[in-house]
Amino acid sequence: MSPTLGWPTTEKPERALWVRQLRQTLEARSPEAVSIADEAMRAYPGDSELLLLAALTGLAAGKPESNLLFLKRYQKRYGAAKLLACAPPWHWGNRDRPRGHG
Repeated sequence: MSPTLGWPTTEKPERALWVRQLRQTLEARSPEAVSIADEAMRAYPGDSELLLLAALTGLAAGKPESNLLFLKRYQKRYGAAKLLACAPPWHWGNRDRPRGHG
């Protein structure tokens, strides 16, 4: 399902293909979303939209460390400090979860 399948190894797939593929796997709640996000970040490590989609993928997959990594990278590149408040604190291991979450 990766956008790199069928592409010559010397060429990167277009950015739009990564965005579309990542959005589709997120929407389908596919377990492949995390690996596709990782591949997309290797292909376009500084792309703002892909960074946010990769962070969302980590959050949806229950991998808060991945989420935090991509949000920090986004913050470093684009200066958006408020983004670190996007995910609820219980995703980072805080035991004070509200009822009905997690």
